[in-house]
Amino acid sequence: RTLRILSESTLKLQKSLAKLSSGLRIVTPDDDAAGLAQAVRYQNLVTRNNAASENVSNAISFIQTQDGYLASVEDALDRMSELSILSNDVTKTATDRSTYVTEFTELQSFISDIGTKTFTKVNLFSSTSLAVTIDAEANKFTMSGLDLSSTTITVGLANIFNTISTAINNSTSAGNATSN
Repeated sequence: RTLRILSESTLKLQKSLAKLSSGLRIVTPDDDAAGLAQAVRYQNLVTRNNAASENVSNAISFIQTQDGYLASVEDALDRMSELSILSNDVTKTATDRSTYVTEFTELQSFISDIGTKTFTKVNLFSSTSLAVTIDAEANKFTMSGLDLSSTTITVGLANIFNTISTAINNSTSAGNATSN
């Protein structure tokens, strides 16, 4: 009988020391099975929320990358507009205009190249919308697609790539390019 009591006391001491050393109230399932189930559920919820937080962070980085490229596109469009105005000057010679046309065409290629950029192998600029998981319950929000390479004249930057826009070699076509 003394041995059994000593054995039980040693077991209780070991459990108490395990709780004290871990800082947890529940160390083994027999301490509180329902409490352990709740703790596991909350740990899983935290893990899913951390994954959703990473998804949102990646979406923010995606949008910031798009924004950086779009700032470059804005600068290129501003310069293209300036070139078309310069080419619209009736005092400019054909040689002057050919220099403007060369730079204008290079800027168009630059913008076209930006339309093909990717972020972790996902197209930055396409018409496809992207759904981002934002919480542990898999709720999502949708990031609308932004297509820079659309060939539809009313969509994207197609107006700067059509035949009228690319011909800034005389004052009439330069005026059309400025309008576009």
